[in-house]
Amino acid sequence: MEVRRGILEGQSAGRVACPDLGYSSGARLFFHLHRDTAPSAAAVRRMPVDPFILVIALVVTLVAATLQGTIGFGVAIVSVPVLSLLDPALTPVPQLLLALPLSAAILWRERHSVDFHGLGWIIAGRVPGALIGLWLLASFTRREVELAIAVIVLVAVIIFGTGIHIARNRATGFLAGVAAGITGLVASIGGPPIALL
Repeated sequence: MEVRRGILEGQSAGRVACPDLGYSSGARLFFHLHRDTAPSAAAVRRMPVDPFILVIALVVTLVAATLQGTIGFGVAIVSVPVLSLLDPALTPVPQLLLALPLSAAILWRERHSVDFHGLGWIIAGRVPGALIGLWLLASFTRREVELAIAVIVLVAVIIFGTGIHIARNRATGFLAGVAAGITGLVASIGGPPIALL
């Protein structure tokens, strides 16, 4: 109790680097003990996303991941448009982090049906596509990324609606990999180019 009173008195006297911004007494004690390295009040931020939005995002992501686990893709094409409307901070990085273990689990489950020769060409195309996607992300503003996500989703819906399928060979596999690498990095939606094959 004496330590807590000293911290609060120190804050009122301006001796603690981190003021009381709704933190628990334990967090304030940590900042007091580490006041030489504690962030300034301007640098301290609360949770960037509303907890209610996070609950909605969890439900949307669960539905999207279930779709991906059922038909092989869909985690990004379902979750990215909805989550970017809720809060742009929720896309595209979380979907990229979720897609890798989810896709690896699906690959393991379906390993007896995988065309590894075709997969090699797709992965070879994803490498330059990912580099192009990184360059585009570095060049785009946040608004342009949101516009790119909207365009990619609309194009994907149109493609799936028309039922277009492209003959599978080395060239189309590589080009689909490049397109998937670009769209996967810019909008976390890499499935539609692959689904065309």
